[in-house]
Amino acid sequence: PRPKTPPKPSIHRTMGIIDNPLIISLGNWAWSSDPSPDVTPSKCLSSLPLLTTPCLTRLIAKSIGIAIICASSINKAPVMANILKSKSAAGLSLAASYGEVIMYSNAAFYNILRGNPFTAYGETFVVQLQTMIIVGLIWFWKDDPKVGWDKIGAVFVVFVLYLFVVFKVLTSDTYY
Repeated sequence: PRPKTPPKPSIHRTMGIIDNPLIISLGNWAWSSDPSPDVTPSKCLSSLPLLTTPCLTRLIAKSIGIAIICASSINKAPVMANILKSKSAAGLSLAASYGEVIMYSNAAFYNILRGNPFTAYGETFVVQLQTMIIVGLIWFWKDDPKVGWDKIGAVFVVFVLYLFVVFKVLTSDTYY
């Protein structure tokens, strides 16, 4: 029998780049959702360390999306810090905060329903969560008049009803 010759090692195999599970999962994250046949995880990973132009542009776009999401995580931090520092929600409008929650929720939920990648709407989702935290802080620190449990419960019920309508009642042809 003829002895098997080992396959020629590529620079990637010898360096272990392609075999690294972290690199493979990052490649899947960066390139698996791209509609272009030129941008697939296997094609892009095999072109490492010099990525092709389509692979590089997609990776840059995803990286910018992640950077925007990270930066948005401190968007409402000064407001939250001021409330906690002063132990007061004086001057903050509860109605405006409710409106912000709905506005950011609409944008985030639209993208979720359309199946867009998180990097496309993540900043909106993060700011929505921060605004919900601010609403909670206003409820806790507002003192003239104090927000009662009946109003908090009513807002909670309305928001849950809103979630039900958005995710269960709306059909895909009404997403716009």
